[in-house]
Amino acid sequence: MSSHKVKIKSLKPRTLALLQHVAMPAAGVSWLGTNLKPKHTPCSIRVTVAMDQSGVFKVKITHDGVTEIVNLNEGLPMTPSALYVFEFMVHKHDRINFACDTGASGFIQILRVEEIDSSAAQSSRQ
Repeated sequence: MSSHKVKIKSLKPRTLALLQHVAMPAAGVSWLGTNLKPKHTPCSIRVTVAMDQSGVFKVKITHDGVTEIVNLNEGLPMTPSALYVFEFMVHKHDRINFACDTGASGFIQILRVEEIDSSAAQSSRQ
């Protein structure tokens, strides 16, 4: 019987962004200076977020130069100082960023964005 070494990709999440106690930009303005580019697509993006004011949290997904802005949390304003976790799929060539519908009058308390390998994402749902 021959033994073959199989190379296994790490199933550890890859950190794409980390903000803590950062001034909130104006309504609709992207929170990150540059759009995030996932490395191992298709994959899940896990976002952990809290802000010190009520507002609708949005994800901006750009593909082939077209940006769609969609609401998270069913379009309902998030409760101030409450921690939320969202997860969604992205594909090759997608670029992502985030925004809120409130103005620059508070702070992003936490924004953590992780890329979750698709095989790990699937196994966590079974």
